[in-house]
Amino acid sequence: MLKIASKLAAALVLLVLPAGCDAPAAATEDDAALGAGGKADGIGGVQEGSAEARAILTLVNEASHDVLDDDVGLDRRAASAIVATRGDDGPIATLAELDAVAFVGASAFAKLRQYVADHDLVARELRIATFNIRWYGLGGDLFGTIGSETRNDSIRAFMRGHLAAHDVVVFQEIVDLELFEAEIMPDHTCVTYDGFTGKHQHVMLCHTDDVSFVPEDDDSDFALETLNLGGLRPGLHGKLVGEDGDPLAHIVAVHLKAKEDSTDKRLTQAQVLSARLDVLAAKDDGLPVILIGDFNTHRADVTGRAEGDEVLLAEILEDDDRVRRVEQGVVHTYRERDGVGFRLDQAWLSPDITVTDVAVPGPCNLDFAADEDAIVEYYEGVSDHCPLSLRLELP
Repeated sequence: MLKIASKLAAALVLLVLPAGCDAPAAATEDDAALGAGGKADGIGGVQEGSAEARAILTLVNEASHDVLDDDVGLDRRAASAIVATRGDDGPIATLAELDAVAFVGASAFAKLRQYVADHDLVARELRIATFNIRWYGLGGDLFGTIGSETRNDSIRAFMRGHLAAHDVVVFQEIVDLELFEAEIMPDHTCVTYDGFTGKHQHVMLCHTDDVSFVPEDDDSDFALETLNLGGLRPGLHGKLVGEDGDPLAHIVAVHLKAKEDSTDKRLTQAQVLSARLDVLAAKDDGLPVILIGDFNTHRADVTGRAEGDEVLLAEILEDDDRVRRVEQGVVHTYRERDGVGFRLDQAWLSPDITVTDVAVPGPCNLDFAADEDAIVEYYEGVSDHCPLSLRLELP
């Protein structure tokens, strides 16, 4: 979990706390600023559920009265009411609850926002997704030809509806690279590896201008060639960097060996990824790791193993608690037109990354008997995969 509480505690320990100051008996600026209905308008300009909101809630639930009064600069009555509220009813869980506390209004929110910003308590949010678009550039069909792609309009519409706010999207099965960049991701920077032509299913990473993706210090390009076992697809790897030039995370993007009978090959690739995790850990640079993509994790009932691929890969990747698999809460990220489905798309993250939202948009988890038409329409117009979308807080 993100160590907001630890950062806050460290900041508070360093403070020499004065005795506190009494607020004037006259109406405060909070009182004057509110007016009728003022407390509910915008909840202090902070979005509920955002990283800033979580930092503020951690502050008001863990800071002492003196810190809230003297260091944050709240009206003493507001500080007292916050402490009393969290003591009587448990933690203040939402901004709306905080907004309802007596004497907490516009200026209190402004001071709380300023404090969490000044003390670096707001986590860096990252929206990232993985999305396999079946045989893009060939019209979704292995036997298609370059130039036969007819799904651009429906793919664009789906992307606008579900992935437009993402900083990074990792794609698989991109055959026609130039068409994809021009038609689907024209406002993004996209990277992949070189050396593969024809009907190769590329792994591609596209990002907004808010971040950049650069090669790792021990490599000159983005290709993770060691995943290319016997002609398989390489992975992508690199460092995600913020607008300020500070590195945010290591990202490894993959498309492991497909088919139900290929668990052995996937486990060998997992060993390659495990070795890469060891290399990243040895860097000791404090950066978290995001391992994401189409892992082709099939169930035990189709692989014939005692355990499904999720379990078997986790035994390799999660050794020494280096990464943990993101629980998705859905059964499928892949759905064939006949209703057969699997959970093939996965993410493993460093334990210090906080996951604040997980979604699998699209029809992959609809009931086939009731929604066959929607599943088939999506299969034909977009893909056989639905994206795995994550909202993260980076340490």
